[in-house]
Amino acid sequence: METWIHALRSTRIYGESALEVHLWLDQYWNLDPEDHTHRLILHNEEGIEKGVKKFGEWARKHIELHIKEDDEGEGYRIRNI
Repeated sequence: METWIHALRSTRIYGESALEVHLWLDQYWNLDPEDHTHRLILHNEEGIEKGVKKFGEWARKHIELHIKEDDEGEGYRIRNI
């Protein structure tokens, strides 16, 4: 899902776009946009905690929504970085 769509969905659900959070989560997208390997870096439980540390607790719901949407409800990928 494109980053701007994540921000739009956050706005609809939570009343704020959290665009900076979604951009941060997808910052490695250009590594290989075709196979989504960028998701292995921050789209996991550790990425959630890093995002909360960076942006504050308010960002958790946006991060979790972003990851769930990208994983299509399959759950978080877990990878220690």
